[in-house]
Amino acid sequence: MIDLCMKSGISKSSCGQETEKVRKGLIAGNFSNIAQLQKEGHYLTIGSKQVVHIHPSSVLFRSKPPLLIFGELVMTGKCYMRQVSTIEPEWVSLMMPSSYFKRHCLTG
Repeated sequence: MIDLCMKSGISKSSCGQETEKVRKGLIAGNFSNIAQLQKEGHYLTIGSKQVVHIHPSSVLFRSKPPLLIFGELVMTGKCYMRQVSTIEPEWVSLMMPSSYFKRHCLTG
């Protein structure tokens, strides 16, 4: 990733504690990797409607954020999300393609 940025003339810098831009960028690039908490306590991916869970090694494992974006799925006894970040529902409609959002809109 750093090599791509350097080749494109994009300088690297830290976002510090202001992670909103990074998380919005994750939505724009990985919008199919969004999962929403269900009242039963598990997560459901918004595209494929697959039941997923936060991986036990994640710092978010004991919490239940309403909406997550993940980097990968790992299948063991359950399907686990790894590399998870919390996202805000209002960002989703802004950052993902409108055609995808209309087909897979989030439930309240």
